[in-house]
Amino acid sequence: MERELIPATPCLFATAGEAERAFATTLDDIKRRLRGGWAEDQSRASPAYAVLHDNRQMASITINTDQTEKNEHIVRLILFLRSGR
Repeated sequence: MERELIPATPCLFATAGEAERAFATTLDDIKRRLRGGWAEDQSRASPAYAVLHDNRQMASITINTDQTEKNEHIVRLILFLRSGR
């Protein structure tokens, strides 16, 4: 069973370019901090979407850019935990 651990809190940006740069920076920062315990799922990656899995397959992180109804550009990070039942 997969569930969202924390509510997603978007970061707002004025332009898509700013959001894309923030996405790339955020992804690089997370990968650097988590080091060898996590891997990016390249089969699901795109320029504006990334999925990271921990080596034990107990958690995953998604990072993506999007646009709100108000034309605000956002970067969203969601952490998912898997629990066995």
